[in-house]
Amino acid sequence: MKPCLERIYNGVLKENPALVLMLGMCPTLAVTTSAQNGFGMGVSTMVVLVASNLIISLLRKLIPDEVRLPAFIVIVASLVTVVELLMEADVHSL
Repeated sequence: MKPCLERIYNGVLKENPALVLMLGMCPTLAVTTSAQNGFGMGVSTMVVLVASNLIISLLRKLIPDEVRLPAFIVIVASLVTVVELLMEADVHSL
């Protein structure tokens, strides 16, 4: 009986893709106060995700395995900073 309950727990709470994806969007949705701000945050999140995946895909073979995760974190953090600074400069109302 225990493996059956564990499988249900994992399927419903722990490994549920919809739940995990929605929890990942909570910080983005929490800072929006209007549909325009929500759209801007969604677009900026999409730009960071697409650009980081593209850069990581291009550099994946060049980065050694020992520093792969820190390198990926630096790439994503750098892109977030760049997008944030561009938004502060161009679309300050968001």
